[in-house]
Formats: sequence, structure tokens, C-alpha cells
Amino acid sequence: DFGDDTWYFEIDADRSETRKVILFSDGQYEWTDGIHETDRTWISGVPMPPFAEMVAQEGLVTELISASDFEAIWRKAQFDAYPD
Repeated sequence: DFGDDTWYFEIDADRSETRKVILFSDGQYEWTDGIHETDRTWISGVPMPPFAEMVAQEGLVTELISASDFEAIWRKAQFDAYPD
């Protein structure tokens, strides 16, 4: 369940997660790249479903973002976690 949180995924050609950022409803970011993980945020070992299946899921807002938009979110998440 994604709740009111916003999840950003970077996936490879096999639809496996390579990096992920979660913006929690309280404004806190967490991120993972498979090396850095938290108790709430890690790389899933299960490939993502095809995009069309995700879009069809009721109650799930799904959209593609550009690589540069993902990088901006990634940098913000890392800065928020380690501001110094």
C-alpha cells in the first residue's frame, strides 16, 4: 500500500528497480540504491509490472518522469538525508 506517500522508481530494461526515492506524507525523503537502505526503503527483488498494468490499477496514480526529473528528486532526497 502506497498510502499518501509518493514513490519514484528508476528501473532497468528488465523492469528491476535500480534506485528508488520515497517522499513520505510527512515530507521526509528516503532513498535506496541497493547499497544504502533503510528499514522502510530498499530495492525490491521483484520486477515492476508493465507500465500499462500499473496505470490500470485503481487508486494508483502512475506517470512517467524524465531521467533529469528523477535525478533532481534523487539529489533532493540525498541532500535532505545528509545536508552537510
